[in-house]
Amino acid sequence: MNLLIDDLPEYVEIVRGNPRPTSMVNGVEGCDAAIFLGYHAKFGTARSTFDHTYSGGSIHNLEINGIPVSEFLLNGYTAGDYNVPVIMVAGDAQLIEDDIKKYAPWIETVTLKHSLSRLAARSKSMITIEKELRKAVQIAAKKFKDKKMKPLIAEKEIKVGITFRTSLMADTAELLPIVKRIDGLKIEYTAKDMIDAYNIFQLLVAAASGTNAMMQWLQ
Repeated sequence: MNLLIDDLPEYVEIVRGNPRPTSMVNGVEGCDAAIFLGYHAKFGTARSTFDHTYSGGSIHNLEINGIPVSEFLLNGYTAGDYNVPVIMVAGDAQLIEDDIKKYAPWIETVTLKHSLSRLAARSKSMITIEKELRKAVQIAAKKFKDKKMKPLIAEKEIKVGITFRTSLMADTAELLPIVKRIDGLKIEYTAKDMIDAYNIFQLLVAAASGTNAMMQWLQ
């Protein structure tokens, strides 16, 4: 929504609109590498600006094979199913500390902000950030060329755990035959790969959002 479309180079393609297969990484198949810009920490991260996981109104926690994941890991694992490595991530300092250094330390990073709370952060000037982004992309591209990058791979089968914000959302999700109810808020399902796991997740988020909208209308 904030792209200056008229200023983009001729070779750029833009993917917009929902729903679409594999959501934020739609079209990653066939690419050599991926760069993630503007990424935030997962829901519930202390002092992290705009912390949420995919849908702030529906999702309390998302797990892949027992690991609580951010959108970085969700999208990185999905790109990994296509053997596409994430080579650079720019985002919140806490995301870099919690997820990238722990699960993918080979990825080049740029810190866009140091969060002070969910709605406050310390950031550098855009001039400095642009310089750091350009330098990081160059370093990441060289590391990729030198085969120092690798895709994020989730162990198959994929076991997905979703903790919803309300029990009614879990009630709705439980109607899908592949879903197993764990407790009042949490459900689980398995998928053969991250691509299927992501698409089922999107469906359940849409169902949760629809359930929430229905309840607001009834009130």
